[in-house]
Amino acid sequence: MNEHQLNYAEWFQEYPLQVMITLTYKYEHQNSERSWHEARAFVRGVAKKWRIQIAGFFVVNHVERFHLHLFLFADRLDLCELPEPQVVDFWKYGSAKVSCRYSDGINMYAGCNISPDSADDYDLYWHNKRLLNKARQVSYK
Repeated sequence: MNEHQLNYAEWFQEYPLQVMITLTYKYEHQNSERSWHEARAFVRGVAKKWRIQIAGFFVVNHVERFHLHLFLFADRLDLCELPEPQVVDFWKYGSAKVSCRYSDGINMYAGCNISPDSADDYDLYWHNKRLLNKARQVSYK
């Protein structure tokens, strides 16, 4: 991991991200903007069911099999406490996997794979910028 990737990992730590959700498609998919809209609908469905606000980042990865990683948190509860089978049922286009973020492994994964220095071809989107900005935990050195 180089310094730039380490900075990306630290940047992800500035947010109270609770889960990483990986969304894959059961069919061939190549449209990043459409994937973003489908991921937004997925997150909105989860938020509506549990009456919460959700914020985070959507990463659309074009390497190998087209897939998305969602790095998310909620305003009033821990997303890791939601029943995974009910959460993944909102993804209608393939499979979904929820990983809780209680280790720095997800930050390191993000730093290595979602930075300008990574070998991956990806698009990065934000979801609910207002809540993201409100929750950002910046430490000034």
